[in-house]
Amino acid sequence: VMWNARQSARYLMRAVGVVLVVVGAYVTGVSALLLDGVRAFIDWLYTEQLDTAMWVGIGVGVVGLVAFLIGGLIKAPTRAEAKQIRVEREAKRRAAVVRQVQRNPGQAAATPPPLPRPSATPATPAPSAAFNPDDEVANILKKHGIE
Repeated sequence: VMWNARQSARYLMRAVGVVLVVVGAYVTGVSALLLDGVRAFIDWLYTEQLDTAMWVGIGVGVVGLVAFLIGGLIKAPTRAEAKQIRVEREAKRRAAVVRQVQRNPGQAAATPPPLPRPSATPATPAPSAAFNPDDEVANILKKHGIE
């Protein structure tokens, strides 16, 4: 069905893989072992008295399974997207440091947080070639008499 919808070999290979795993499990006897495990689990459910703690555990397990399945549906970022996210996060962090220095110039000078060096090749060019957050922080510190 997915092959017809997307015309992708990915889905065909996944289907072949699933079929081969099932055949391999049957030939080796693992499928019978799994079936015995399912039967034992069902028998355990019938004989076990489920109290509040067990229901909480079952609920947590179901929520974890749903979260795992939803995580599989979320599209992973490409390398370029991940790099762009890191650059934006670093720019926000630098802006927060600048705001902190502007609010509390004396306190920020006592223990300024170290700023990491920018990457050699940024994912996107800076909005203005003249803008440099390090220079801006240095200028603010000089303005307040802090070297």
